[in-house]
Amino acid sequence: LSGRIAGVQVSSASGNMGGSSRILIRGINSISGNNQPLFVIDGTILDNSDFNTVNTARGAGGFDYGNMAQDINPDDIASISVLKGANAAALYGSRAANGVILITTKKGSIQKGKQIGIEFSTGMSFEQIAYLPKYQNEYGGGNGGLDPSNWEMKTYTDNSGYYKIPGIDGDGNAYNSFDLGMDYSIDESFGPKYTTTAGKFLEDYGITVPEGSQYYNQPIYYRPYYSFDEWDTENYGKSIEWKTPAHDVKDFFKTGIGWTNNLAFSGGNDAAQVRLALGTYNSTGYMPNSTLDKYTVNLSAVANLNKNIKAFSDINYISTKAKGRSETGYGDINPIERFNQWGQRQLDQDMAKSYINPDGTQRSWNRSSMDDPTIAFSNNPYWDRNMNYQNDKRDRFYGNVGASWQITSWLKAQGKFNLDYYSFLTEERVAVGSASQSFYRQQTRTNSEMNAEFLFLVDKSFGTDWRLNANFGGNMMDRNYKIISGTTVGGLIISELYNLGNSLTNAAFNTKSWKRINSLYGSASLGWKSMIYLDVTLRNDWSSTLPDGKNSYIYPSVSLGWVFSELSAIKQAKWLTFGKIRGSWAQVGNDADPYRTTLSYVNFADPNGYPYHFTPDGLYGLPATLNNPNLKPEMTRSWELGAELKFLDNRLGLDFTYYNKASKNQIIPVAVSGATGYSFQVLNAGEITNKGFEIFLSADVVRVKKIFDWTITANFAKNTNQVVELYPGIDNLQLGTAPFLVTVNAEVGKEYGQIMGTDYVYDQNGNKVVGSNGSYLKSGVKSLGSVLPDWNMGIGNEFKIFGFDLRVLIDIQQGGNFFSTTKMWGTYTGILAASAENGIRENGIVIDGTVAKYDGEGNVMYNADGTAQVTGTNTTNIDAYTWTTGHFSGPAMQNVLDASYIKLREITLSYTIPANLTGPIQNLKVGLFGRNLATWGTAMVGIDPETNTSSGNVQGIEGAGLPATRTFGFNIGFNF
Repeated sequence: LSGRIAGVQVSSASGNMGGSSRILIRGINSISGNNQPLFVIDGTILDNSDFNTVNTARGAGGFDYGNMAQDINPDDIASISVLKGANAAALYGSRAANGVILITTKKGSIQKGKQIGIEFSTGMSFEQIAYLPKYQNEYGGGNGGLDPSNWEMKTYTDNSGYYKIPGIDGDGNAYNSFDLGMDYSIDESFGPKYTTTAGKFLEDYGITVPEGSQYYNQPIYYRPYYSFDEWDTENYGKSIEWKTPAHDVKDFFKTGIGWTNNLAFSGGNDAAQVRLALGTYNSTGYMPNSTLDKYTVNLSAVANLNKNIKAFSDINYISTKAKGRSETGYGDINPIERFNQWGQRQLDQDMAKSYINPDGTQRSWNRSSMDDPTIAFSNNPYWDRNMNYQNDKRDRFYGNVGASWQITSWLKAQGKFNLDYYSFLTEERVAVGSASQSFYRQQTRTNSEMNAEFLFLVDKSFGTDWRLNANFGGNMMDRNYKIISGTTVGGLIISELYNLGNSLTNAAFNTKSWKRINSLYGSASLGWKSMIYLDVTLRNDWSSTLPDGKNSYIYPSVSLGWVFSELSAIKQAKWLTFGKIRGSWAQVGNDADPYRTTLSYVNFADPNGYPYHFTPDGLYGLPATLNNPNLKPEMTRSWELGAELKFLDNRLGLDFTYYNKASKNQIIPVAVSGATGYSFQVLNAGEITNKGFEIFLSADVVRVKKIFDWTITANFAKNTNQVVELYPGIDNLQLGTAPFLVTVNAEVGKEYGQIMGTDYVYDQNGNKVVGSNGSYLKSGVKSLGSVLPDWNMGIGNEFKIFGFDLRVLIDIQQGGNFFSTTKMWGTYTGILAASAENGIRENGIVIDGTVAKYDGEGNVMYNADGTAQVTGTNTTNIDAYTWTTGHFSGPAMQNVLDASYIKLREITLSYTIPANLTGPIQNLKVGLFGRNLATWGTAMVGIDPETNTSSGNVQGIEGAGLPATRTFGFNIGFNF
């Protein structure tokens, strides 16, 4: 869907195996609730939860297990429709207030002249890292310089003028070069320059080495971390040259390979049709020790029991197993966080593959000292991938069975039972010997949603001018959700035994929730002369999650369309092929999550994180959030106007829509005084609005039948969002906190998703202001921009040339902001290129800005408008370490980036081999494809605005985003 439909914004967590995607249709509707559209497949509502933790959403670690809708096998899909307007909620309920992704799967068909038809397709894909941040390749590990006062300098009589740091080798023998004393515990890259000679390096620290010495121009050598392990006879005691590693970060990754196979059997006659499809997807990820395997079964059948009664069924089973999904964000076992934010640039990734010692302990570069292999901060990345891995397994069954009865020629009755059920097991572990405390966590989630519905459908004409399509029915939705979870506490007793009993103590909990909605609904579409159409809908829901007396809510909609091209006068105009104008109004109600109206108790944890109920004096008490027994349903009202025009025998097309919607009575947790005994209270509060327009253009630029066709499509969408109000006395609601420096908030009068943090201080001319120390001053906490884009656009080109079909899709986003933890820490620690560019480490830097004016007491002086008074242009030179560390201690705005991009989203090339060359095989088609092939216009090289995406409401935080990937592949398909 990315880049293809106006008003549909799709952000995929590229780079994360099976990661989640976020789909927004016409903006944010709910301040704290779900904003994703509803997935409906063959009439069955499909759960699309993601189960991302709060930390995962805010870029602070954890695993992204993806959306549940990715269980759908793409090869079984026949068509996809996107319902944007709120009037879709009449049929699918309040969960459709955010729009509907409507999927229809392939069905069986009558096979003329044969008993059964067979379809087969296979394909392979190759996934590679698209780009990484721009690293500096001039300096290795260190923290801003070595301190010669700590060196016990000795002169060797056999090497006059040669100096050596003691303790590197214990026998007192000098190497034929200078040997650098490494601080292995430092996880920064402010050490010596690779190209510095031994003599020059010592002179920088005031130690004179005669230029005539044979060692003056020798390179620096050092003892790497693996030279201290006696079992490693190849490397023990040996020094290597201080230089750029032969195998850098990019060599840690491999090419991920995916293999897809689909086989389908279909058959039928006038009495019945059936289709059975089997699918497999087996892949290895681009990170070591990562696999994902999925197996699908799809069965659809229709049987005509007699001329009036028909039975039908669509049944699906999916089994998914994954191992080695990468941790995301700023977490202890995410290798990307260590590569891009905290590390030493001289490390060779090929040597890191030896990640384990013979006794089973970890071999990490980040030793506490040369004599102490205890890990200071960072695990070996291969240890993380092979020892601290996760795994998960999901079994899912969804589908429906039903029957219809054609009572009369114009009246039909239909009943259907829909079920979506899955069981999802996840296991996470940290091994004994890791930098962080060992643990094991196991969770099993089960979800079962049943929808039983009945419908009466009317399709009747009145005379030659009028036609009525209508339905009336009801639905009962029943959802049961359970979690059983256990986590070790205090570490593991026996290493590599991952069992909840292998714990100093453990914490376990289980959660059950139940929800039911009973509904009655109806719709009617009245058409006149295939020209004017009036549509009305009405739905009444009764929800178990709202209190008695307020659990019933009604939502109507009405729309009117006029196909004015049917007017006889316009039909004569050859330039206009089709013309329609339309307008609609709708209201949608929404309920709460289960148990938001009841008082409950929770068990508390002590300061060390141990639940009190594991201590002799177990303690339960009131939760931090006070629920509300008087909740009312949320309400969203919307209206829209639009026009659809086609010209010159459909060669040109234009579709334009303007919409306006407001969501009120939001169900949100509002902060309250601690004197109440609570931190938050669930209230009906707040209003959020979305206004915008969508344009879709299509043009057949060239038409030369069977030789060359060129078609262009373009879609453009702009949405303006505003938080109109929250609650009396409250104008700011925190949605989430980044790992450092900023939060994401809903602020009255502004767009949803404001990044809040410290800004630069500015003078009256808008210049950034520098303090007397030559570093930027910072303001108090304020808004640094919204996470929402200004507009989105997609441009597609399709070329058909002598049987070849070439398609190219460009996806564009303009505006929006995000906070980059990678930019902050990667600059701070000297890993990123900016920390060494333009000779900054040798010469320092004078940052752009004006100098603040101070009063007699050393305070900055400000003008009445809040801008700073200044004395002139900054001329103070500061050293590189002061400038880089200022990215954390200075204004947070330094690390806020523009989320704009231009992506070459997809290229596909296919060719259907002529039937006269394929014998009994039909529709033999071969294809090549590439996805996410290139990205332009990003604010920082190697940081993809999409990779900081989670599927929830907390957006705009890049904690340690996984690298974006590009995918290449081929496929072959045929039937007979």
